[in-house]
Amino acid sequence: MKVFLSSGSATRLGLLEQKTDVLPQTIYMMTNEKCDSACAFCPQSLSKEKLSRVAWHLFELEEVVPTLKDVERVCIQATSHPHVYEELISILSSLPPVEISLSITPMTKAQMRNLSRWADRVSINLDCATERLFSEIKGGCLWQEVWQSLVDAVSIFGEYGVYSHLIVGLGETEEEMATCMQNLYDKGMLPSLFAFTPLKHTTLEKREKPPIATYRRMQMARYLIANNLARAEGMRFSKGKLADYGMDVTRIRENPVIYVTTGCPSCDRPYYTETVRQPYNFPREPTEEEMRKILNEF
Repeated sequence: MKVFLSSGSATRLGLLEQKTDVLPQTIYMMTNEKCDSACAFCPQSLSKEKLSRVAWHLFELEEVVPTLKDVERVCIQATSHPHVYEELISILSSLPPVEISLSITPMTKAQMRNLSRWADRVSINLDCATERLFSEIKGGCLWQEVWQSLVDAVSIFGEYGVYSHLIVGLGETEEEMATCMQNLYDKGMLPSLFAFTPLKHTTLEKREKPPIATYRRMQMARYLIANNLARAEGMRFSKGKLADYGMDVTRIRENPVIYVTTGCPSCDRPYYTETVRQPYNFPREPTEEEMRKILNEF
């Protein structure tokens, strides 16, 4: 059977020759069937070879498997289609012993329990911070379905072994994003933040990227929430914009970990929504020079 690998992953495994300044720690793999969700921000339902800004390359799974012996983690991106569960089982049962994360659309509790025989982490993605935006932008499932699958996943993968991607810049306020992150954390799930990226031929191709100051504030809010240092309801917002974290963050915001890609252990997704000129997430800890720039971006 065939699977997709991200450009960086295929390069790291020696299956593709491509110049890059950052190779991923995690190997990103994607199922072969075209996605049927048609989310307004995503090109995947238009072309199987694209997901966010990243190009993907098709390989025979049996060609990939021998190259995985020294990798930290494999993350499998599961597209939405009628036979995705069966496809995942075929892939997982072929992989060598390695830590595995899954990024899936809602599945039954029984299906997820079976998948946990191989995977130790799972991501089921809201992407949108509010039900209103979800109904306008997402495709293929309902807001309540995602939340139910997230709750079910916690009972299988354990507290904070479950993640949900949130995309900053889809039309939410900063208060709505912070509230959604808090709701996830309170239910034993961890939010993973990404910045909206306009992509050609998608419904939202003319929408602008979020201001970098907004993204930095949301990164700080996420760090405080996910480390139990502050709560969203203790933060102060002015017309939806974060005005105060409810605590002094002067020293805390100097921690470079706050600005590194969030997700499963070793998740880095180089240039997933970034460009060299404007990184929202860093695939490794920012340098001193980068930190000076970051602290001026709030």
